[in-house]
Amino acid sequence: MSLLLAGCHTSTTTTVPSCALDLALDQETAAVGDVVRAVGGPVSDVWDTSVRVGGVDANVLSVDRTDCDACDLCQQAAGCDGCGLCTDCTATCDSCEESVSFEVPTLPDGAADVVIVNPYGRSTSLALDVASAANAG
Repeated sequence: MSLLLAGCHTSTTTTVPSCALDLALDQETAAVGDVVRAVGGPVSDVWDTSVRVGGVDANVLSVDRTDCDACDLCQQAAGCDGCGLCTDCTATCDSCEESVSFEVPTLPDGAADVVIVNPYGRSTSLALDVASAANAG
């Protein structure tokens, strides 16, 4: 006779809204190994952010949020979900700057789409022209 023991398992789930990330690259052309910065948001953290350039994983170097504490508090008090514009907090959030910095992976010269994904959602394809180091400006 065998005895099957089953245990209870509880878990906690955090729901994060799904957004279209509103990001723009700080440059149009970069060489392999260059650091490129995408500005906009919402952003989260380095460990849960992925960047693909031309279908190749890029090294995410930093995810930064500068002067965003007052904005976060305002959005929370107003019941905004973190995606898009929170009209109650427009003035408070004007100083908040969010960005993702990444290293351009090894790719051939030419046009490459950049896509950034984090727990909030996914960016549209952002255009980057990958140039050899001799041709990058």
